[in-house]
Amino acid sequence: LRFQIGNRADNPPFKVFWLVMRDQSSHKCLSYPISQISICDDLKLQLETDLHSYKLNLRCFVDPQCEAEYDMELIEKVLDEREILRIQELQAMEAGANANQAEEEERQRQVDTELQQQNKAQTEAELKLQEETEFTNTIVQTLTEALARHCPKCNRGLYKDQGCNHIICPCGTHFCYLDQIDISVVQYGHFNNKPSSCPLWTDDHSQADKERQKQKAGEKAKQFATEHPGFKDLNGKLQRLLEQYLS
Repeated sequence: LRFQIGNRADNPPFKVFWLVMRDQSSHKCLSYPISQISICDDLKLQLETDLHSYKLNLRCFVDPQCEAEYDMELIEKVLDEREILRIQELQAMEAGANANQAEEEERQRQVDTELQQQNKAQTEAELKLQEETEFTNTIVQTLTEALARHCPKCNRGLYKDQGCNHIICPCGTHFCYLDQIDISVVQYGHFNNKPSSCPLWTDDHSQADKERQKQKAGEKAKQFATEHPGFKDLNGKLQRLLEQYLS
């Protein structure tokens, strides 16, 4: 939106303002004759009113929908020097405010970035700790469960540290405590007899229990590694747990 002063050939006695508006949709300029005195007075009054309120508003006042601003060349023609200086002061203040706002936005962006990095690191650390806790709990539970023997029929568990290996389950099934197979048919013929090498009596199961625990823990650790491919130092952590709980 801009204003031009000019003479129309069809109105030679009159000097008028021509309001030239560009139609953004059709990209055409439309001209309307407006009284020179009227447009100057209205523009001057509007600008001075805004400036006295410390408002820097150079936008078109004819059409509220228009976002174009008046040229400084035109403004300098309708305002006195004092008002022009006030415009310059307000422009300087606005530029400073925009600069401060840009700096504040940049500082806030840096703070947000640092917080995101901290949260990411914290989340990664928490996930790592959670994974290590899960591994420890899994291995400890496996070591505990490895001590028990189970009836091959009803899966009832039991534990003994010595004694006869011929077990009669409450469900009526006869089974070997060492290899947990059903011996209901052969019963005592299972022991000390080929192909079985299981002794009928064991004075101490502790060593065999430890070997069984190590075997079961190793199997469970391999399964855990498959389910958690990013888990580091699995063998070292497993060994430390075995030393802690089986020493």
